[in-house]
Amino acid sequence: RYLDSHLSYQRACLHAIDYLQSFGYSDIQAYMILGAAPIEAIKIDNRAIYADKAARSLYEMSFDGGSQDYIVKQISKLATDIFAGKIRSLAVQRAPDTRVWIVLQDGTAICMVYEPTEEVLAFIPIETLGSFESVCVLPGVEQDRVYFAVTRSITAGTVRYIEKMALDSEVEPGVTCKVMDSHVVGLNSPASKTVHVGTHLTGKTVVVWAGGLPIAGSYVVNGSGNITLSDFVEEFVVGIGYTARYKSGRLAYGGNLGTAMLQKKKVAKVGFILTNFVRAGITYGSRFDDTSRPLYPLPALKDGITAPTQGTDVSEEELFTFPSEWETDARVCIEWSSPNTATMLGLVVQVETN
Repeated sequence: RYLDSHLSYQRACLHAIDYLQSFGYSDIQAYMILGAAPIEAIKIDNRAIYADKAARSLYEMSFDGGSQDYIVKQISKLATDIFAGKIRSLAVQRAPDTRVWIVLQDGTAICMVYEPTEEVLAFIPIETLGSFESVCVLPGVEQDRVYFAVTRSITAGTVRYIEKMALDSEVEPGVTCKVMDSHVVGLNSPASKTVHVGTHLTGKTVVVWAGGLPIAGSYVVNGSGNITLSDFVEEFVVGIGYTARYKSGRLAYGGNLGTAMLQKKKVAKVGFILTNFVRAGITYGSRFDDTSRPLYPLPALKDGITAPTQGTDVSEEELFTFPSEWETDARVCIEWSSPNTATMLGLVVQVETN
């Protein structure tokens, strides 16, 4: 007697689960083996996160007490484009908050901010001047430490390094500020214009934070692993600079006659709430990489007086005029560049519709 195809498949899966359990796998492990890529899954409280068979999506598995069964859902459904490079490895950081670190086969990485009880889910693509190969997380007191295996090309050829992510507290403006890739921290005693970076970055262009300030310009590391600055410095941080970008979604509010999604609109003003920032490193505009619409620095005045160049307290930047045009797809773009740093706590957008 023949069974319908759905029932046959269901029974085959159940038999496969029983078979895997006979080798010591738990039921949840068996479920994931049948529909997952050969990548070690991660456990977060009572949930499991794993990559699908194609390694192009992330799934969450949890147990539902009401139905007494496991529930699986795709949590990367709205970010499928950034997973095109295929998932290679996963690691989870629990302190100071839950962040899932994902290395892709194309050498890029993704940081997934994940707090399901607060309904927080965000994906942050990360690139470096080289390729990420793998990631692991070790527990720490203040913050879990995140380590990447990275390949880079220097004058001597292709090299591999184990690089450690800076703590959140280490990227605040102070005597040192670790906002560079593959960076080193050093001390000149006595103060000197020559800074020894190390031969691990020979031939690379680097940026510098020294004396509690970002140093303008960039420098190329010579064959001896040194760079020469224009001023004498003592404590310094030197590494490969990078750029952080934020682009808002389509601004679908501000319409007087319903949604503003397809209406002509423009961003009239914006306001920022910042902390731990260097003012000169923040630029804003309506487009990235468009010479006809350049990015602009923050206003030099705040409350009618010269604004501070950097700060560690919360700074409320009052609404100021935004360089926008009338269009259906109005956006706000913000960019930060090493060796400057910034933490944005809030963004206020004033939209006008036509």
